[in-house]
Amino acid sequence: MLYIYPEVVESVRRFVHKRWPEKEVTCQRNEYAWHQNRFIKITVTSRLDVSIIHYEYLQGYLELHLEGECYGNYDNQCLYKYLRKHIDTQSREYLWHQWYGMKQGRLRLEQTIEDPLELADALTKFIGYVNPLVEKFLDEYYIGEDLEEQPTTESQIASFDECSPAVHTVPEVGCEEKVSLETLSLKEVLALNLKIPDYQRIYCWPQKNVELLLDDIFQPRGHRYHLGTIILQKKGYDYDIIDGQQRTVTLALILRAMGMAEIGLLNESFDSVEAQKYVGYNRHLIELYLNRHYPNTAKRIDIVKRIIKEITFYVLILQDSSKKMSQSEKRGVNTAWSTKARKHAKLLHNPLYRCAKTKEK
Repeated sequence: MLYIYPEVVESVRRFVHKRWPEKEVTCQRNEYAWHQNRFIKITVTSRLDVSIIHYEYLQGYLELHLEGECYGNYDNQCLYKYLRKHIDTQSREYLWHQWYGMKQGRLRLEQTIEDPLELADALTKFIGYVNPLVEKFLDEYYIGEDLEEQPTTESQIASFDECSPAVHTVPEVGCEEKVSLETLSLKEVLALNLKIPDYQRIYCWPQKNVELLLDDIFQPRGHRYHLGTIILQKKGYDYDIIDGQQRTVTLALILRAMGMAEIGLLNESFDSVEAQKYVGYNRHLIELYLNRHYPNTAKRIDIVKRIIKEITFYVLILQDSSKKMSQSEKRGVNTAWSTKARKHAKLLHNPLYRCAKTKEK
């Protein structure tokens, strides 16, 4: 098995950038991890967030991963089903493996990798097979949707000490629901009165995801950086987190460790013993990271001010309905949106829409 040392990572990065200049290569930066447990991650396409789908070399194998908190949502299920249909597993050269207890979302090239040359050959073969399928899916999935762009108002950035974001509602014609499509900064998102509904799964982000998020958000960019999509449901003055809890809570933990006070989301009750363990352990990981990379605590607040303005999200807000939902309906809210709301969610993920909105700004 090829162990991941710094020189191996650099060799892979040079090879990938020479062959596919648009792809990014990242490596787990946990210096305490065993070499056999480290991993190298490579983007599949710039049209999809790396947290949704990426190639990963881990423990001697090259795999395609659909993971993160986005795993299991409507768009990812469509992508998974498309790949499942078009990837040949009869020859057993490519096989789907268990992933969080389900046999989907993890495709492996059944070839043990022993040295950098074998990894280069595997990348050429795997990427050459999978990438065209993903690009074809994106073209077929997003072209032809009967969607009209709704006006999106850029929310005014508040000062660090004053967070009161405005959420602009766009009423849907012929639909009982009102749906808002917003681009909000991290500062504006955390200024909302966020709540974690009882039917949501517990907080359980693993170490790997926390470390990747830390590496991602602290990269100096000098411009706004989209960190995916969050789905909220407005209830009076509160906003229930429908999708995005794991990432949002982790970001709140990071900002609290950096010295930002009064983060309302962290006042939520984590009743599950398992969730409390994850919160405690991830706070420990965050402290280790900050002490190693940002030991000067006095300068951390300046970094916080930059991060909360630079990081932005596509936020879909479902307005509260007068109909009282049963518990079973609440548990199914992730997948029981109206057809129109689902189309709005697809619009948010549509890379063509994202490119258009970026150029407008």
